[in-house]
Amino acid sequence: MTMRIFRAAAILILMWLGTLLSRDCLALVVLQYHHISAETPPATSISPERFAQHMAWLAENQYQILSMPDLLDLLRDKKALPDKAAVITFDDGYTSIYSAAWPMLRKYNWPFTVFVNSQHHDEKNPQYMSWEQLREMAKTGVTIGNHSISHTHMIRRQAEEKDADWLARSRREIVDAQKRIDAELGRQLRIFAYPFGEHNRALEALLKELGYIAFAQHSGAIAPFDSVQALPRFPFGGNYGDMKDFALKASSLPMPIKKAALLDENRNSIPDPLVADKAKNATLVLEGDADFLKKISCFYIGEAAMAKIREGELHVTTSTAIPSGRSKFNCTAPEKGRFYWFSKMLIKKNGDGSWYKE
Repeated sequence: MTMRIFRAAAILILMWLGTLLSRDCLALVVLQYHHISAETPPATSISPERFAQHMAWLAENQYQILSMPDLLDLLRDKKALPDKAAVITFDDGYTSIYSAAWPMLRKYNWPFTVFVNSQHHDEKNPQYMSWEQLREMAKTGVTIGNHSISHTHMIRRQAEEKDADWLARSRREIVDAQKRIDAELGRQLRIFAYPFGEHNRALEALLKELGYIAFAQHSGAIAPFDSVQALPRFPFGGNYGDMKDFALKASSLPMPIKKAALLDENRNSIPDPLVADKAKNATLVLEGDADFLKKISCFYIGEAAMAKIREGELHVTTSTAIPSGRSKFNCTAPEKGRFYWFSKMLIKKNGDGSWYKE
């Protein structure tokens, strides 16, 4: 396939995805995992036993598990998404995906996607799958996506780095990783997962220019107002993923609102997840049906957030000062034993302008 034909195909993919998101999607959720092991860092790990429980729950509740190509087929055919549908994804390409997750998923004959960092596989780091193992999976239909070269914090500038230089470096992280993936595995879909879920509008615009759809790490089912360069996923690991939590999230519905926006304490728009260094509070504004807005409960860092309804808008303000690091608004509303779900990420540097440590 020539580059011109491929670019045209990428544009069609984005158009198809836009078609989907303009329709009433019922409950497409994207599930995100990292390690499937009890011996790896807890924050990004889920045990094989718990992962098996997740998959059994999906099977028992008759979920349709879609591959990335499945999703594109739905868009091409302009079909509405079925209810209770899920896409299974893994970030980072760890060996436990090959040794623990893949055998379970083969039993169900379910498709999945792995987002990889090319550098780790080139260096033959034993924590990560080899290119040969990735190639073995890809030959059976597993989709391999782009997670950058080095798993860097992509929104962070280096010392004295100008915007143009940062953008050029970000482009290399995406384009050069894709070249290595394609060279080892054959041409793969143009899909990208942001390392750490961190993104901004400039990165979204770059990925759009390059013909990618992209996934972040804020929670929720895919909704019509989502940017196709920042689609939500439900991450599981650490404190998240017991069966009650999993069932709640896997069965969630996209919040039926018209739009969402973030404002700082001075009522200025926050266009990116990244808030100003000195920002103390933030307000999430949800616009929608007034009666529905009354049903929504929002939480920030685990605490109920202050909420007021004003002329068809729900204004939800952080209950505590915004801490450095990544934090989220999570908003839900009940619906016949299930929940509408919406999440918005905030990212803030340290008070002195330095970046927080992981």
